[in-house]
Amino acid sequence: MNELEIIYVNPFGEIIHEGEVLKIKRVVVESTRSESQMRELLENNEIVIENEWYVLFENGTLIEKSRSKVSSSSYLVGFKHKNIKNCYEVL
Repeated sequence: MNELEIIYVNPFGEIIHEGEVLKIKRVVVESTRSESQMRELLENNEIVIENEWYVLFENGTLIEKSRSKVSSSSYLVGFKHKNIKNCYEVL
């Protein structure tokens, strides 16, 4: 019996990382993780690409932003992107 493979759609499109197409292996909503779990994830994994709504790590983890997302009202004053590492003070 073959196991069912879950295929996630990459919101960034096709991303080439280290010569291969980076596949999404796991999707996590930021608000379901504690701040310490998020800091650990950010300290131990390289971010490949990030935008206002998502962060994609080299290990195939896709984070859907919630706490670190730019609020709708911030777009009115010109904010477009907030780095997730700055939100958790991870440099």
